[in-house]
Amino acid sequence: MPLLEQPFLGGAFNWAPIFGIQLYFWLMIFGLFIIVGSEIFWRFTFWEPMNPFHGLYEAFTNGSKAAMVGDLNLDWALMSEAKATLIFDSDYYKFAIEEMGWWIKFRAWLYKPDFSAAIAAELEGKAEEPTLITIGKIPTHILIDIQHWTWKNSNEQKAIKKAAEEWNNNHPEDQVHRFRTFVQYVRNGNITCPEGVKLEQVIPWPRIDAAFPVVRSDAAWAGFVRQIAEEMHAQSSGDLNKWAVYVLVFAAAVVVLMFVTKWFFTKTPV
Repeated sequence: MPLLEQPFLGGAFNWAPIFGIQLYFWLMIFGLFIIVGSEIFWRFTFWEPMNPFHGLYEAFTNGSKAAMVGDLNLDWALMSEAKATLIFDSDYYKFAIEEMGWWIKFRAWLYKPDFSAAIAAELEGKAEEPTLITIGKIPTHILIDIQHWTWKNSNEQKAIKKAAEEWNNNHPEDQVHRFRTFVQYVRNGNITCPEGVKLEQVIPWPRIDAAFPVVRSDAAWAGFVRQIAEEMHAQSSGDLNKWAVYVLVFAAAVVVLMFVTKWFFTKTPV
C-alpha cells in the first residue's frame, strides 16, 4: 500500500497561525459558524415568514392531508390533518408504532412522520373523511372552528378529550378519536356534550353574503378553471410517467441481455 510522501498542498493546513493550533482546526470552526449562521438566516428570513404554510409542508412530508381551519372572523390557517381533526395529540398514538414492523419503526425514527391520523381512522374503524379541495397535490379539508377546538390545551379541547377518553375506556370496541366522530356521537345521544362546548353557531345571512359574494371575480374564476386544468394535465402526465418507468426498465434489461449473450456466445472461427 503506497504511503503519503508529501503533505497535501505542501502542508499548508498544518500551519499554526493562532495559539499554535493548526489551520485545519480553525477552518473547521469557521465552517461550523457558516452552517449555524445559514440555518439561523434561512429560518428567520424564509421559514418563519412562511408560518401559515407550515401545516401544508407537514402534510407534504408525511404523505397525509392538510386542513384549512378558519374561525368566525374568517381568519384562516393551514394545519396538518392530525392537528385539525384529531381530539388527542400525536404522542397519544406512539403505542401503535411500537407494534409495527422494524422497517416502519426505522422510518419513523429517521423521517419523523406523523401516522396519528391514519392510526386514529384505523382505531375508529370508520372511513376517512373526504376533502373538498386540493392545494397543489395535497388533499385539504376546510373546517370552521367556532369555539377553538383545534387550539392546543384550550378549555373546550380539554373537555372533549376527557369525554372521548371516558367513552373509549368504557367502549374499547367502538372508539372516538376525531372531532367529527365526537359530534356524531353527541348528536346520537351516545356521549353527553361537555359543559361549555357548543356544537352549533347561528351566523346571520348578511354576514355570509358579505364573506362569499354571489358575483364572482372574472380573474378568480379563471384561476379556478386553470387549477382544474393543471390538475387534469398533471394526472395524465403521471400516467405517462408510470409507463415510462416500465419502458426504461425493459430497455435496460434488453441492453444487459445483449451484453450477456455477447459474452457467452462469442463467435468461433470456422
